[in-house]
Order: sequence, then C-alpha cells, then structure tokens
Amino acid sequence: MNLRLAVASLMVVLALGAPEVRAQPPALAEADSAWAKGDRNRARQAYAQVLSEAPEQSHAVFRLAQLAENRRQALRLYRHYIALEPNDPWGYMAAGDVLSRLGRTRQALAEYDRAAGLAPRERDAAVGRARVLDRAGRPAQAASVLAGWLAVHPDDREEWSELGRAWLQAGKPRRAALALERAAAFEPGAGGDRGSSLEHSVALARALDAPAAEPLIASSGSSDGTRTLGAGMATDVAVGDGVRLGVRARHTEVSGGAPSAGVDDGSLQFTMRGGPAWRIEAEAGAARLDARDGADPALRWTGGARARWRAPRGSPGLDLRLERAALAATPELVANRVMRDQGRLGIELPLWKVRLRGMLLGAVIESPGQRNERGGAEGGLALALSPTVTPWVRYQVSGYRDATDAGYFAPRRADGATVGSSFELGEGSPWLLELDAGGGAQRYATHGGPLGPWKPAAQAYAYASRRLGPGSELRLEAEGENSPGLATTTATSASWSYYSLTLSLRWALR
Repeated sequence: MNLRLAVASLMVVLALGAPEVRAQPPALAEADSAWAKGDRNRARQAYAQVLSEAPEQSHAVFRLAQLAENRRQALRLYRHYIALEPNDPWGYMAAGDVLSRLGRTRQALAEYDRAAGLAPRERDAAVGRARVLDRAGRPAQAASVLAGWLAVHPDDREEWSELGRAWLQAGKPRRAALALERAAAFEPGAGGDRGSSLEHSVALARALDAPAAEPLIASSGSSDGTRTLGAGMATDVAVGDGVRLGVRARHTEVSGGAPSAGVDDGSLQFTMRGGPAWRIEAEAGAARLDARDGADPALRWTGGARARWRAPRGSPGLDLRLERAALAATPELVANRVMRDQGRLGIELPLWKVRLRGMLLGAVIESPGQRNERGGAEGGLALALSPTVTPWVRYQVSGYRDATDAGYFAPRRADGATVGSSFELGEGSPWLLELDAGGGAQRYATHGGPLGPWKPAAQAYAYASRRLGPGSELRLEAEGENSPGLATTTATSASWSYYSLTLSLRWALR
C-alpha cells in the first residue's frame, strides 16, 4: 500500500512539474561567515559578489544595506529589498530608521505604518515608531505610542524605562516618575550601571516635580559709569504635571552720575511646559521706584508673558513676548519713573539646513509728561552646520518717534548689520554651555539729523549651567553689548556699551 502511494505521488510530481529549488550562490556562505565574525569589509565584498551572480538575492541586499557606507546608499538598498520582499515588515522598519536619521520624519512614519499593517502586534513596529518621533524632537508623541504598547504589554520593563525618559524630555516629570518607578519595580534593588542610572532618573523626575527655591545675585554696568547690583529669591511649586506657580522678590541698587536709587520689585509667576519645545511663562507684580531725592517712592504695576516654541529639527520656531517693566538702569531713569510696554514677535522658518529668521518689535515708553514710541524689525538667516554650531547673519532697523530728555537714547533711526554664530556644548548632564556672539557695524540718525557713518558694534550672550544633583543646578548668565542704536536693554547715550552678570542656584526642596 505504501509502495503504491509513493509511486502515485511520483507520477503526480512528474505530471505537474517539480517545485523550483533556487540555488544559493557559492559566495553567500562566505559572506554570512564574514558577517557573523564582524568583518564588515570582507562581508561587504562577499555580498556584492553574491549580487553580481544573483541580483534578486534579497538576503544579500538587506545585508549590504546594513553595511552601507552612507545613509542614502542604505536607503536605496532597503528600497530594493522592499521591492523584492514586499511582505517583510522589517524592510519597511529599516527604511524608516534611515529616513528618520536623514531628517525625513513624515516618510519614516509612513514606512512604520506599512510595517504595522503587516505585523500589527510586532514590538519593533511600535518601539521603532516611538524612536522616530523622539529623534524628531517630539517626545510627547513618542510617549503616547509607548503608552499604547505598554497598555497591552505591561511586562515590558525596558519600554517602561523608555516611556519615563520620553516623559522627562516632554516636560512631564510626574508621569516620568511613575513610569520609571514601574520599570524599577521589575528588579527591585538592581545593581550595576543600569540600575543606578534608573535610580538617578527616578530621583531626577521626583526632584523636578518638587518645590524649588532659587536665590540669585545680578550686576551690570555701562560705559556711562552707571552700575546696578541686585539680589533676590524666587520659589515655585508644581500645581500640575509641567505646570508651576511661584513668587519672586528682588532689591536692586542703582548708582552712577547722580545720587543712588533703589528698586524693589516682586511678582507672581506662572510656568507651563507643553513639551520640550513649547513653554508658556507669565507674571504679574509691581515695582517700587525710590529715587531718594526727597520725593515719595512711586509704585508701578509690572507684568509680562512669553510663549515660546523652540523648534525641533525641521519645524518652524516662534517666540512671542509681552512685557511691562521699569527702565531702571540709571538713577535718572528711576527718578523719571520711566516705564516701557513692549511686544516682540520672533519667528524661524526652516529651508533645508538654512533657517530664515525675522522679528518685529513695538514699544511705548512713558514718563511724567512724555509718551514715546519705538518700532523695529530684523531679518536674517542661520545655517545649521551641526547640532552644536549655527552661524548666522542679520540686518536690523529701529527708531523712536520722538526725541526725549527722560534719560534714554532715542535715535530717529538706527541700522545694523551683524555676522556671528551660536554654539552649544554639553546636554545639561552634568553641564551645559551656550554662546551667541556677533559683530558688525551700526549707524544711527538723531531727530532732525541725517544718518551718520557706520561704526563697529558687537553683541554677545553666554549661559552656563552645572548640575549639582537631581533638580539642583548652578547657573551663570553673561551679556555684553556695544550697539546703542539697537540695544536690547536700555541705552543711555550714543557712545553706550554695557555688560551684565547673573548668578543663580536652583535647588529642589525635597
């Protein structure tokens, strides 16, 4: 009976044709052996030899893509692999990763959508998509993808840790702490570098959600001989995840050119982080201006708001500021009770590696018996050579409606052209250094006079921080300016130059 069945099966095979058995190129075994040994050069040559003999050998195509010397070559090979193996989700995921690293986030997410359609329950499809979003500067969306995966797979310890890190990047320390503690619970008391790193992340998340105090001292001076020296304290508490309320108080002594003056100011403050890029700040308070000239001190309301979108790669950037503040750089300005209401809108638009920059400014400056207006605009471009270096060029124009004798420099028009660069080193763990500096030329015209000759001008800003522990940081800001016609602070004369230093210590109270 078995013999008859075997003969019948043989006759069917002969009638229908035997199944095709694709011969493997002889070089494939050699290539796989070199790959297994980590010999990339030899493996690359061997897989290329395989493709010269069998151009449709998909395994060799995939390996050559992994061994490619640049990302664009890798992408071309992954596209070829997908054409050969359209039902393999890993081909789409590999192409998505390369597209992500090339900055083509939308196309990368589309590849992961295709992979998820083929393998909807595959871990790499969900985790890889989250990493694409994180790499694009969108950690809140990455966290949402990871949270969806963990809702179905709650035992994935590694992704609880990734979720905590994503929430930290998104400015949500409370959610980050819960996710990180969930990861730590899988291996309580785990040692080694990984365990200590996880413990540190939990401590950081809890510290960032804790109340904090920030003492500070500030000093400034100008070429006109004026000096300021101030000290203050700020405290704040979390009232929501990424939302904080606080108070700030400061006293400043102003001296030079006249009897010294004093300024006491305080405010209520509100801060909300909608992610690593989006931040909203607001404050409302008052300033007490004491000229010490026999007149009673004056009380003036102050306040401000700022909405900032610090663009992730490939996205527009926005910075909107509204401010009401006392111009208190000199005793004369304090005596004249000079107040400024100012609005400023800055925008950045990406154009490949170039970022187009623009700014509009409008202000009203008031003192007893006087009301002046100022307008300004700026245009320029920046070139992102690397994540740490961005050279830029800009042109500025500004002017005041009227002349003034209140103590500040108010040219009818000022123009400036500046070339410079910004630098950023470190990532805040444990230190960060930012520097933005430029130099060029500036000219201005007084009211009733023509534009004068171009003169040298320069501006610089530096910020340095050093983390002292979870939630605790020492910060130093320094600023210098030699551009009276286009000053971002309060210029007092046509020959004015200026510097300021601020040292603060933010300390988590936990």
